[in-house]
Amino acid sequence: TNLALSGNNARRVINVAGGTVSLSGVTVREGRSTNGANGTSFIGNPIPPITGQPGAGIYNGGTLNITNCCIANNQTGNGGNGAPPYEPGAVGGPGAGIYNAGILRMHGCTVCSNVCGAGGSGWQSGAAGGSGGGLFNAASASVTIVASTFAGNSSGPGGAGADTSAFGIGSSGGPGGNGGAIQSDGPLTLIAGTVSGN
Repeated sequence: TNLALSGNNARRVINVAGGTVSLSGVTVREGRSTNGANGTSFIGNPIPPITGQPGAGIYNGGTLNITNCCIANNQTGNGGNGAPPYEPGAVGGPGAGIYNAGILRMHGCTVCSNVCGAGGSGWQSGAAGGSGGGLFNAASASVTIVASTFAGNSSGPGGAGADTSAFGIGSSGGPGGNGGAIQSDGPLTLIAGTVSGN
């Protein structure tokens, strides 16, 4: 309870590129992943906007075991804005607390008050907000969660559409992200925990 790792609201706290890592009895807080770059509309060579980066608290690409830890107050990057005349925005970063692209096992943890980035605004349409405020589990990944609490986490808001009435084209806002607590596209096992107020 006396050891905290902080990203100082400026960078991701922990990046597991591979191998096996175990964390016990630590707080991972105030991580901030990078915003996506805005698009640029060069004639004949447009550059689309970039998605906000995932995993502000923890990004796991290996095998990660977390026991009696707190993952709190992390925020993923916002999606980049689309440029005129037709570019859509880019999606906000997923998995503010934890982004899992590998094998994740959690026991006795608290994941709270993590927020996904907003979708970028766009001339064609605004983009979706980031999904999985507490945890995003990718399609190729798996997670087992035992006796843990997910509380007060939020997916990201959708990006705005541009005022394109002068051009005679429609531009809608993007939807909010999915899974305020957890967005799982792969196998998920949740045993004897609490999911509240997300």
